[in-house]
Amino acid sequence: MKRLYIVLAFICMSVAVHAQYKSKIEFGVKGGLAFPTFQFAEGGNPRTYLSGFVGGFVDLPVAQYFSIQPGVSLVEKGYNDKFFESETSYGNLKTRLWVVEIPLHIVGKMLIGNDQLQFGAGPYIGFNLSGKQKFEGQSDIYKSGTIDFDFDGKDMKRQDYGISLMANYKFENGLLVNMGYGLGLSNLYGSNIDNTAKNRVLSLGVGIQL
Repeated sequence: MKRLYIVLAFICMSVAVHAQYKSKIEFGVKGGLAFPTFQFAEGGNPRTYLSGFVGGFVDLPVAQYFSIQPGVSLVEKGYNDKFFESETSYGNLKTRLWVVEIPLHIVGKMLIGNDQLQFGAGPYIGFNLSGKQKFEGQSDIYKSGTIDFDFDGKDMKRQDYGISLMANYKFENGLLVNMGYGLGLSNLYGSNIDNTAKNRVLSLGVGIQL
């Protein structure tokens, strides 16, 4: 919860700074495709897959070409893994997590005619709402079937945090083309798993900012 309080404190500070710079607050929504995977400290052959995201944000100008953009989004994260180690150890593994993510971007802006290029970076904190893992095959490590994560800190942790990168191309009418990348810094695995796993998510989407 400490990290959430820090992010909320930064948002409050951003609102206070914006109050000193009297410019229009804009609101935006966006959604699109996500390409998540995991990065392991040891072993594994994680592969990306196609998922999606939807979210909203507030643009708080703090200078002529700079703003703070807090937001919230719902995104499916996870990875696919296909392995063949021997005649008795092979299979397909799918891990899926539904995550609420709260990013806080520091955004720079560049005018291109009547359009605008936005690029930003900042921290994010994520909360795993639900998740499951499905295995098909034969292995000494995994059992065939589907398990649901309870996020008790033993198999999968509830919270995630990292760095969020973004780039928007905003047209004059407010339409957006968006690209983002989430670099997870926290270990998602709990005490029962002797490995380290971190989120990696590329996203491409469209939206509107008015």
